[in-house]
Amino acid sequence: MARLNVEGPVVGDVDRMFIRRLGIDEHRFRKVRYARGRTGRVVRIELWSIVFTELDTGKILDIVDARRGAAVKKWLKARPRYRRQSVEHVAIDVSSEFRKAVRENLLKAKISVDHFHVIQRANHMIIQVRRRRSDEVFERRGRVTDPAHKYRKLLTCNLENLSHLQIERLQEIL
Repeated sequence: MARLNVEGPVVGDVDRMFIRRLGIDEHRFRKVRYARGRTGRVVRIELWSIVFTELDTGKILDIVDARRGAAVKKWLKARPRYRRQSVEHVAIDVSSEFRKAVRENLLKAKISVDHFHVIQRANHMIIQVRRRRSDEVFERRGRVTDPAHKYRKLLTCNLENLSHLQIERLQEIL
């Protein structure tokens, strides 16, 4: 685990690997820490890292201690041009900084958004709509006795995984 806080290749020499599909994801390995800075003030340290993954094999190519698009841009620029041109697809977080870094450095690559983040955003929108409708209809927040509040988790579940009873409850609130 100590290796995760050091910049450097995790799997051999990344520049020698033929990468067709690249994944770029930010990940938090540890909790937030506080330390004294150079001026003596307490500074909050965010322990976010950017993980570069070869999507065909699932191998982690590199872990960089950063959270911004500049770190993605720097990592991509460090790769040889002919290796960058071989990348066809890139899956990223929903981040305009990551998208910009990929567009500038991987000109031929098609960009897609990580499915986890798409579903997360969709679920968040469903929750916002449910809360807004509850406020419009009841002029208050949802209560346990309200069907939409009582069965709110059903709105974010996959329909294929629901039982017949759960589907009936879902139709009741829709």
